[in-house]
Amino acid sequence: QIRHFWASFANLDLQSSTGPAKNWTSQELMVLTQTRRRCVAATAPFPLVLRLLEDNWLEAGREEEEALLSAASQALDERKGREEPRASGAELLRKARDAAAAAKASEQWNVLLAVQHLIGRPPNESAPAWQEMQQELHRRREKVMLQAKTFLLISSLLDAASESSRPSNQTPEQLQARCQAEARRLLAAQRLVPLEWRTVVNP
Repeated sequence: QIRHFWASFANLDLQSSTGPAKNWTSQELMVLTQTRRRCVAATAPFPLVLRLLEDNWLEAGREEEEALLSAASQALDERKGREEPRASGAELLRKARDAAAAAKASEQWNVLLAVQHLIGRPPNESAPAWQEMQQELHRRREKVMLQAKTFLLISSLLDAASESSRPSNQTPEQLQARCQAEARRLLAAQRLVPLEWRTVVNP
């Protein structure tokens, strides 16, 4: 699971590997390179996460909202020729708006569930009470969007590494420099991992 991968990566002891006294081998370079590639691969869901939380979020419930408000407006037009209290029309509009808001919240909650399917369920986070739904939806969306952007930054940091020279073609000095650069890049990525993702939580 992606959360377990990042929690394991965040808890690796990379700091001790970045000192100048470390004598690197070509096998260790291969391990560092493979670790970096796996980290880049583990950021793959986050562009889709952002797309869901930006485009799909804005569209969520829009059709239902337009249909409900249109139906309410049509019902009000039909009442114009009748002698009915003005309050009944206002109540009809209020109910339509409430129903539209509920439909929108339901669709946005489905978007969050789709995101959760991609990146796993956050620890200690249960379904919100209906009275807190709107506020909680936006809080969770903002939090996950920030995390997704952080992982895309990690991807850019790690994907920028050069692999032009193979270990067999490098001098010992070049091998040491390459390993140091790989280790420092991984350490920088490790420090960027969001706090919520640093702890392994059993499903």
